[in-house]
Amino acid sequence: MKKLVALLVGFSLLFAGCATIKAKLPGIKPLSKIVVHIGDTMRSAGGEEISVGGSKIFTAKGMDAENNSVSVGSPVWSATPSDVVAITPAVGAKVTIKGIKEGSADIVVESAGGVKWTGTIYVR
Repeated sequence: MKKLVALLVGFSLLFAGCATIKAKLPGIKPLSKIVVHIGDTMRSAGGEEISVGGSKIFTAKGMDAENNSVSVGSPVWSATPSDVVAITPAVGAKVTIKGIKEGSADIVVESAGGVKWTGTIYVR
């Protein structure tokens, strides 16, 4: 009986130690915000101008609440109105936005978890 009690106490301490260590390990931080840049630069995409017929590459990046980089996954891109610019592909971290006609379009980039970035693109 004493051996069984000692064995159970040993397992309890082992599992308690594992739980303590596990609690101290840093976990994956959740996506808190999306930032959009021109290409792979750090230049913010809000207010960007594109000429009619011209195009630019835009990159969505994920950030946690402490501004550390995290995966943005495969966000969905949309434009309102949709006849001012064309976005290809419409899903993914990196897209090409082409100016179709003069005007402005509000661009929304939304993650699967509902985190959004909104900005305006001007076509001249």
